[in-house]
Amino acid sequence: MVKIRQARREDVPYLIELNKRCFPQMVEENVFWKPEQLLNHIRTFPEGQLVAESDGRIVGAASSLIIHLGNDPYR
Repeated sequence: MVKIRQARREDVPYLIELNKRCFPQMVEENVFWKPEQLLNHIRTFPEGQLVAESDGRIVGAASSLIIHLGNDPYR
């Protein structure tokens, strides 16, 4: 069974490892999430940081951000 929950601070090392396993080409270019970036996501918008957990292991993750680009001219 897979459980979806919000990411927590203690998940960060596992999220980094998952990112490296999923995107090995980016690792070769030294491009992957840093702990401080993920911690900032969790602090700023915790509702948008999700993990999929199976048997106590993180097997997937999704991250989203809320950004403000200024006034929307179509509002």
